[in-house]
Amino acid sequence: MSIAILGAGKALGSVVQPNWEVEDLAGQPRGWVLEKTGITQRHLAGPGETTSSLALDAAQKAIEQAGIDRREIGLVVCCTFANDYLFPSLAARLHRDLALSPECFVLDIQQNCSGFLAALVMVNDRMNADPSIKYALIVGAEVLSPFIDPTDQNTAPFFSDGAGAVVIHNDSEDRDSSEYGLRSSAFTMDTSSYEAVRCLRGRVIEQAGLVTWKLAVKRLPGVIRTAVERAGWTIDEVDVFLPHQANLVLLEFLASRLGWKDKLYTTVATNANTGSASVGCAINDAMEAGVLVPGKKVVLAGIGAGFSFGAVCFET
Repeated sequence: MSIAILGAGKALGSVVQPNWEVEDLAGQPRGWVLEKTGITQRHLAGPGETTSSLALDAAQKAIEQAGIDRREIGLVVCCTFANDYLFPSLAARLHRDLALSPECFVLDIQQNCSGFLAALVMVNDRMNADPSIKYALIVGAEVLSPFIDPTDQNTAPFFSDGAGAVVIHNDSEDRDSSEYGLRSSAFTMDTSSYEAVRCLRGRVIEQAGLVTWKLAVKRLPGVIRTAVERAGWTIDEVDVFLPHQANLVLLEFLASRLGWKDKLYTTVATNANTGSASVGCAINDAMEAGVLVPGKKVVLAGIGAGFSFGAVCFET
């Protein structure tokens, strides 16, 4: 059995924050944010917008694009580290708000910015284990602005509020499963800098940017190459490189090291870093842009606080 992405959706915070506002609050000159990060703006949650409301919006858009009966969804996996509540789970909230079937299994996972990749692998494995699950919903959602010190130059320029969702279909009955689907994955951990990006209970996000940069450059290319090798591809055969959208300058550097500068797809310039939502948002934008058409060899990759590194090879 192979899985296919049938639909995608995203929802960003309705308040657009320009760079000059961040620069003034952080005491930096105009143009500093763009030079250091490649980001032009970020989205903040407006009145009444929450992690769960953005997640619901993105999920509804993905379901609508997929053109399915939501009661046929048999699995929901949510990725978040900024849920409205400590518990119940965001997935349970979506189950209620979407009026899904009582037989639908739901859960949250917390792997920070690499969570969407882990969710894809979990859904693939679960659907293979139980072929009766015809459709699954993956949602990454974060409202991070309440956890940001607006004067902190290490966090304020980067983070954004939003949600990204995809509907996954077990359509092996409809297409030759040798032609598409999740081909491979690779994950690794480096907890030597566990505290470098953190959010203590009741506090704001703290980030040691240089440590994160060094770890990404050191660890992520190797994980990506492992996943590509496991897929039976060569580096040159990859069509699209779609990583976690953290920092455009960093992503362009990584793509250049991999020889994928012309294959890199990014949304970070306008979406900024939406945490666990960023890969889902980028998939949505890539589908709308006609980048993820059938027959493309795609590498998804990401790094999550702690630190976790992951890559998934997917054929559309």
